[in-house]
Amino acid sequence: MTTSTCKKSYKKPCTPDGTELKRVLPDALKTNCAKCSEKQKVGARTVIHHLYKNKSNWWKELEAKYDPENTYYKEHEAELKAL
Repeated sequence: MTTSTCKKSYKKPCTPDGTELKRVLPDALKTNCAKCSEKQKVGARTVIHHLYKNKSNWWKELEAKYDPENTYYKEHEAELKAL
């Protein structure tokens, strides 16, 4: 199963990394990744950068699912615009 299929359906089987991301993402957003290791933070920044710059349609889908009120976007807007 490809990551894009996993991402689009939110229900189909994911890679182990995709499954873990879905599991921890809500808490990571709420706590500003307080429980994340430095390696996870670097990985998250890499993925966010790629999606924000190169996959805007996927980014918008993720925003709609995980940040419908733009709460987290507003907190990190300057960082995103600096990418």
